[in-house]
Amino acid sequence: MAPQPHHHAVQHGCLGLPAPLLPGLGPAPDDADRRGPALLRAAAHGLHARPAPPVRPCRPGVRRPGRFPGRPPEDGLRLPARQRSRRLMIGVGVIGTGGIGRSHLRAWRLLGATPDGGDVHVVAVGGRPGPPAQSSPLPRYDNWHDLVDDPAVHVVDVCAPDTRHQEMAEYVLAAGKHLMCEKPLAFAPQDRARLLADARRVATGVCFVYRHLPAAAYARMLIADGRLGTVTEVRAHYLQQWALDVPEPSWRMDGSGAGVLGDLGTHLADLAAHLIPDFRDAHVTSASSPDFACRATWTTNTPSGIHGVFDVSRTARGYDNHLRLEVFGTQGTVSFTSLRPDEVTLSLAGAPALGGLVKVDEMTNRAFLEQWWGPGSALGWGDLFLHQASDMIDLVRGRVAVTSATLADGCDADALTEAVRRTVHAPVQKAAIP
Repeated sequence: MAPQPHHHAVQHGCLGLPAPLLPGLGPAPDDADRRGPALLRAAAHGLHARPAPPVRPCRPGVRRPGRFPGRPPEDGLRLPARQRSRRLMIGVGVIGTGGIGRSHLRAWRLLGATPDGGDVHVVAVGGRPGPPAQSSPLPRYDNWHDLVDDPAVHVVDVCAPDTRHQEMAEYVLAAGKHLMCEKPLAFAPQDRARLLADARRVATGVCFVYRHLPAAAYARMLIADGRLGTVTEVRAHYLQQWALDVPEPSWRMDGSGAGVLGDLGTHLADLAAHLIPDFRDAHVTSASSPDFACRATWTTNTPSGIHGVFDVSRTARGYDNHLRLEVFGTQGTVSFTSLRPDEVTLSLAGAPALGGLVKVDEMTNRAFLEQWWGPGSALGWGDLFLHQASDMIDLVRGRVAVTSATLADGCDADALTEAVRRTVHAPVQKAAIP
């Protein structure tokens, strides 16, 4: 039986933000009401919890620094007098508790332990019950519709199998809830248009976590500043090996899912467009794939003539999870991999050949890592999800989040991978023999 929903008073605009960005956002319970469950949840996960500190209103004109790296300072938010002694709770509901769902749950819980994220709480999960070792004290909904309809849930994080993403996203948006969704979203143009139309009054995010690599942020800065000159070419691959050893039939392999393009290809399409905006209008020039389940290769050209070469595989023996991207310009080349998140390899005109290793935390005065640990201690893969969750909450609060992908970005990536499919299926035009 689904748990009874929590009831909170709806008070739009109580943070001084536009009401459309805060649907259903109400005050959190008093600290005395929240402390017990918080401690129980923390004990279950080996964490030490303490009640979130009260929000202190800023004096007019005082700017509060951003919480995470790469974010500009923001104007302080002044709460109404009756709200100053109580924090506003942002309730998060996570649909799907498989491998990627657990990564998202970890990120939301860590965000709730930060000084500026103490009002963010996972209030419900939805999906099939897991083994006892993975059980959670949180309310669990067997029917994901009930989770979305729970008034205590303001942000819905969709981590279900990719065949369910479009259906769930449409329901979340129709309910007026903020949406974070794993990729892919939708493949038909009319479905993507409908999602975008429904998303106008809420905050949305699509889970392209590799945007949050410190190396990707540094490469993007180099490109934007013109350090590489005119960009001429991008080469990228995303390789995994798990499909070689699948122990039993999986929805990822039986043709019901989005295949390797929806799983890995969308990451490359989005990351290229994030680093170089011209790739948002790229067109596919060639493509090949034996079955779309495990392998695909394609090339693109942008309106400005930048050439792209992309390769994805689930059967690359020796690579558990390896993304690599290289950007070539007339004055330099930069490359990075997901395995070394805070390092880039940089070669500039007049310098030695490619091979100059640059530590991002040193070259950027630790701008990206200032809220973490000291130089020389890299972030991990799971930390990218924390940055993603932080950006999503910034959008909910009406702030600017320049790194995370929006629903429009996700639809662009889906459109490109669908163009790859069409190119593979297009009949080959044989040249006439004179």
